[in-house]
Amino acid sequence: MKKPILTVLTSWMLLVCWTLLACPVHADLGKTVVLKEIQAMALANNPAILAAQKRVAAEMQSFSQVQALDDNLKQYSAFTKSLANRAGPLKKGTVTGQTYPSPGTTALKQRVIQNQVDVLNEQLEIVRQGVTTDIHRAYWDLVFIEKSMQIKSDTIKAFKRLKEVAETLYRSGKTSFQDVIKININIEILNEDLVTLTGQRQNIAIRLLELLNLPRQTRVGQVVAAPVPERPMTAEQLYPLAEKYRPELRVIHHRIRRLENMIELSESMIQGPSTLGFSTFNDTFPTKTMAAMANNSPIKPWYGVEDPWLNQTRQTLLSLRQTLVHEENTTIRMVRQAWFDLDRAHRELHLYSQRILPLSKSALDVSTGEYESGSIPFSQAIDAYTTWLGVKLAIAQRQTDIGIYTAILEKIVGKTSD
Repeated sequence: MKKPILTVLTSWMLLVCWTLLACPVHADLGKTVVLKEIQAMALANNPAILAAQKRVAAEMQSFSQVQALDDNLKQYSAFTKSLANRAGPLKKGTVTGQTYPSPGTTALKQRVIQNQVDVLNEQLEIVRQGVTTDIHRAYWDLVFIEKSMQIKSDTIKAFKRLKEVAETLYRSGKTSFQDVIKININIEILNEDLVTLTGQRQNIAIRLLELLNLPRQTRVGQVVAAPVPERPMTAEQLYPLAEKYRPELRVIHHRIRRLENMIELSESMIQGPSTLGFSTFNDTFPTKTMAAMANNSPIKPWYGVEDPWLNQTRQTLLSLRQTLVHEENTTIRMVRQAWFDLDRAHRELHLYSQRILPLSKSALDVSTGEYESGSIPFSQAIDAYTTWLGVKLAIAQRQTDIGIYTAILEKIVGKTSD
C-alpha cells in the first residue's frame, strides 16, 4: 500500500525541484512577468501549497503507526487471555479468528490510511488550483492595467492633437475657447486616471508577490501578454469532465471509501464472518457458520464494543452519499455559470474587436476631419474620441475576463485545457 503514495509524493518532490531549478525565485521578475514562469514559481514557493504537502507527508507516517498499534493490542490480547472468563478459547491452541487483530484488519486499516492520504492529496490539489487561479487573476489584472494605461496615454496624445486643432480654429475665429477648455478637462481626467492605475498596479504587484512568497521590495517588471485563451468546449462536454476530475468531488469519494473501510474494519472485529473463513489459516476448515462459540461466547470477542459508534458511522456514510449528490448538482450549476460567463466574454470580444472598433475608428477619423473643416460642432468630435476610448478599454476588459474566466472554469472542472 505504501508504493502508490510514495510514488505520488516523489512526483511532487520532482515537480518542486524542477520548478526551483527552471525558475529561480527572482528569475527576471524585475524585467518581465511571464504567466507560465510565475505559475511555476507559485507552485514551488507558495506557503499554502507547501503546508498542504507537509500534511500529506505527515499522514503517510500513519502507515508505520498501524504496526505499532497492532503490537500494543496484541500485548493487551495476551494479557486478557489469561483471565479466560468463559469467553473464547480456553486451553486450546490459538485460533487466529479470535485474536486481535483479526486476519485482514491490518490491510483494512492501511486502506483507511490510504483513503485519508488520498483525501489530503485531493485537498493539496484544491490548494494548488486555488493558487493557480489567483495567479491567473493577478496576471490578467496586471495585463488589463498596463493596457489601460497605454490606451489612456494614447488618448491623451490624441486629445493634445485635437487641442492643437481647437486652438487653431479659435485663433481663426471659427470656434470658442470653450472647446480648448473642454479638451483640457478631459486631459486632466485621463492624467488622474493614470495615477489611479499606477496605484492599482502596485496593489496587484503586492498580491502577486504574496502568492509567490517574495519580499515586498521585489520589483515586478513589465508584463508579457499571453495569448487570449481559445473558446471552451460546450457546457454539455464539460459536465462529465467536472464529475470525474473536480477535486472537491473526489475528496467526498475518498471519504466515502474511508468510512466504508472503517465500517468493514469494525464489523470484522465485532460481528461473525459471512464466510466459512478459509483465509484465516486455522488447523481445520469449518463446514458451517456457527451462531456462537463454546460456552455461548460470541463469535468475535469484541462483540458489542463500540456498537453506537458503528451506527453513527453508518449514518455519517449515508450523509456523505447525499452530500455527494448535492455537490454533483452544484458542480453542474457552477460549470454552466462559468461557461456562460466565458462564452459571453468571447462573444463580446468578437463584437467589439471585429465590428465596433472599425466603426468607431472610422467615426473618429471622419469626425476629426469634419471638425477641422468646421462641418460639425466640438461636441460631436469629442464624443467620437470618447467612444473610441470606451471601445478600446472594453476590448482590453474582455480579454482580461476571458483569461480569468478560463482559469475559474478550469478550477471548477479540475482539469486544465492543456
